[in-house]
Amino acid sequence: MNLFFFFFKGDQQHGVGDYRIPSVALAGPNGQQININLTYPYRGISRLPSCVYQPSYQMWLCPNTTNYRMLIIESMDSDTETRRLSPVAVMSDNGYIDLINGPQDHGWCNGYTCQKRISTFMALVESGHHYDIYLTSTTPNQIRFRILNADTTIRVSLALYYSSLQEIDVYANSIYVAPTNIATNFSFLMLLDQSNGVSLSSSAGANFFNR
Repeated sequence: MNLFFFFFKGDQQHGVGDYRIPSVALAGPNGQQININLTYPYRGISRLPSCVYQPSYQMWLCPNTTNYRMLIIESMDSDTETRRLSPVAVMSDNGYIDLINGPQDHGWCNGYTCQKRISTFMALVESGHHYDIYLTSTTPNQIRFRILNADTTIRVSLALYYSSLQEIDVYANSIYVAPTNIATNFSFLMLLDQSNGVSLSSSAGANFFNR
């Protein structure tokens, strides 16, 4: 099975150049600005080295690749239609940045103050990889991730940036999953200073709270 990526000639930015990358993604852990082109030198959907650009039909051809799936990123807050979160940066462990905008306005009055668009974003991700996700504005209080048409063989790990140090609860199929670095001898959330305990072999919903 072959997977094709659409890629058109002409101006590729269409208002979504590197200047649209969320500012928090451009800083390292110490707050200093990083050279984004060294850390993430590629743009678009992450792809295998075997993918070949076909200029005749302006697409990337990835032969015998079947492990791409659609990742749905969805704000569950009450202001999902009115607060803009995009562009959303989906940054892969093999050096790609994919900037995603949300659906078009579905308001009716044609005025700026009544523009509405749901904060639901669709990203193509490749099984067996890690992705860092950054939003342009404040991260929603409730956010949901889903991978469509995936069985247990399709595995990705996600890291979502939060500016707040408050407790973050993770649920998988409506069941609470404690972070791997939780201290179990406290009645409240106390985190241990230990390394990330989440890997691609972890169970669904396994999470690590790094603050």
